[in-house]
Amino acid sequence: MFRADGDLHITVTMPSIEVGTIGGGTILEPQAAMLDMLGVRGPHPTSPGANAQKLARIVAAAVLAGELSLCAALAAVCFLSLIFGLM
Repeated sequence: MFRADGDLHITVTMPSIEVGTIGGGTILEPQAAMLDMLGVRGPHPTSPGANAQKLARIVAAAVLAGELSLCAALAAVCFLSLIFGLM
């Protein structure tokens, strides 16, 4: 996390994430339904790997949201501990 032009800039790096939109469990109905809902099921018609890249970005965004939520929860606990003298 760092401040960029007065705004907070947060990134997440997941160098070893492996996702797929064809093969494996993607033929199962619940998995196929979720991939359809996200718009990434099957191969991309013109750009191979584009759907997998999009799915990886979606997963990373969900991870980032969880990390941000965790940071907020930790900050709130620290703040309350300071106010009530629990630390």
